[in-house]
Amino acid sequence: MKKIWFLALTIIGLNSIHAETIKVRADSWCPYNCTPNSNKPGYMIEIMQQTLGKKGYTIDYHEMNWARAITATRSGKFNAVVGARKSEVPDFVFPEVSLGGGRSCFYVLPKTNWKYSGLTSLDTATVGVVRDYAYDDGEFDEYIKKHQNNIKRIEVISGDDPLTRNISKLSSGRITSFIENSTVVQFNQARNKKSTPMKNVGCLRDVPVYIAFSPVNPQSKAYAQIVSDGMVELRKSGALKKILAKYGLKDDFK
Repeated sequence: MKKIWFLALTIIGLNSIHAETIKVRADSWCPYNCTPNSNKPGYMIEIMQQTLGKKGYTIDYHEMNWARAITATRSGKFNAVVGARKSEVPDFVFPEVSLGGGRSCFYVLPKTNWKYSGLTSLDTATVGVVRDYAYDDGEFDEYIKKHQNNIKRIEVISGDDPLTRNISKLSSGRITSFIENSTVVQFNQARNKKSTPMKNVGCLRDVPVYIAFSPVNPQSKAYAQIVSDGMVELRKSGALKKILAKYGLKDDFK
């Protein structure tokens, strides 16, 4: 009887481990992370489902303000954020490989003559940025810190859908330009037939993005390793190629 009871407890314990929920939060940044509970939740979310999900974990993904997502995940309220650059959350735990990149570029209305040609060109522009975003891990991020309280130079926003808000500001003439990941802009312009016409007028260097796990969760290293190992299997099986194809992307991760 004792053996049966011990076996039952063991099974319950194993099931509780595999039934664990991994809470993921981020603002809308499609195609990296898109609409929760849809057939296209974003390729990073699908990678989590195919790696961590295959190990029995449930992925609980919802959208929220990026700055709040970072703060809450850092404290341990949530398990991970997606689409993070290492400079944004240097204390978080990262898989061995990035899950994409894409350059941050400046966008203006078609008739605007201004273009980005280095930091000095910013003297004549008001640029829209998102609170707590990292853009190049270098000079431009330092520029934001220096001028974030000068609304003639930098307009900082936060919220669940920052791209839409920056496009609105651009259309109304409140800003000269906004900066955003080129993959995000291209994807959203392609799927929105009524999108505001814009043009790319210069980019920063490409910086990898990752799934980043909470620094205070003792399981974070294990989660990151599962993603790293799982990526190897996804590539071998061709599953990664299929996931990315849904979003019109190719595997250029490093």
